Amino acid sequence: MRRPSRQQKRSAREISLSPPFSPLVSALAAAQQSLAALRLQRLQNWQALDALLGLDPTVRLAIAAPALPAPPSAIEPLIASLPERRPDLAALRLGYDSAEEDVRAAILGQFPAFSIGGNYLADTTAIVSAGPTVTFALPIFDRNQCVIAKTRATQEVLHAQHQARLDAAAATARGLFEQTSRLSADLGQARSAARISELIAANARQAYAQGNLDQRSLVDYETTAFERQLQVVSIERQIGEDHILLALELGLGFPPVRLAIRSARLALESRTG
Repeated sequence: MRRPSRQQKRSAREISLSPPFSPLVSALAAAQQSLAALRLQRLQNWQALDALLGLDPTVRLAIAAPALPAPPSAIEPLIASLPERRPDLAALRLGYDSAEEDVRAAILGQFPAFSIGGNYLADTTAIVSAGPTVTFALPIFDRNQCVIAKTRATQEVLHAQHQARLDAAAATARGLFEQTSRLSADLGQARSAARISELIAANARQAYAQGNLDQRSLVDYETTAFERQLQVVSIERQIGEDHILLALELGLGFPPVRLAIRSARLALESRTG
């Protein structure tokens, strides 16, 4: 194996320690460190996905882009109809309606139970006895107040849970909507700045080729253009993530939930009322 000569070692040392190349060496080390961290993060994400799907950690899938509905132009009408699309809100609503029926039954239980019947008896001596029977239970003690209080407490808890979940979903949806609007405005500015930086970098490369610009200045222009492009990609990624979260919070694309129990009860009340 041939060893490098003293002249080669001296040249390499002069290149690495010369002022124009020192920032390049530092930038290269930082870029290599960032690349290693990103590769490790990508591997961890693949392994987490494989574990979630119950697959071998070495499996790699072709992931298709999600088909999301168009971003909403107005969010308040969607928030108003949110319980019609979110299954979790519909489940809490049905639980509240069931507790309301329990309260009605408990209230009816505090009134006296009254029943009328009859009996008929006959024996071998031809004696026949017949007569009416009346049962009348008076709620003398608690008048079913314990059951009423218990069912009402359960109803209030379910109502509070439903309202809290609805308020949290509405607040999260409004926040994501405002954030997406702000990021969309920032994206236009970032794209414009990236185009200008790319034009400046192109002019810098031409000037460097003509000997009118030093290498350090060229690297600065190209680094700025690259950072502008990364900023555009970062904003686009954040907008995409917020769009997915907003669609989930609003239940966009979900089939409508039909509250059959409540609809039937309301129809019955409208007929009897």
